[in-house]
Amino acid sequence: MVSNRFNLERGKPKEQTDREHYDLKDFKLMTNFEDTKKKLENMKLELPKVPELKDMKKIYG
Repeated sequence: MVSNRFNLERGKPKEQTDREHYDLKDFKLMTNFEDTKKKLENMKLELPKVPELKDMKKIYG
């Protein structure tokens, strides 16, 4: 990554911070990842109706 100019600062190792490491599978279970993913995939986003430019010219002249 450094060769592609992504020289990111890393946090301290878990041994220094006493953080607990979770396996990815366990982390996904704890965060309800799969259910959230399904909800987001099934969510339908609708854009608001935007007036036509010619209609805006009539209003603002």
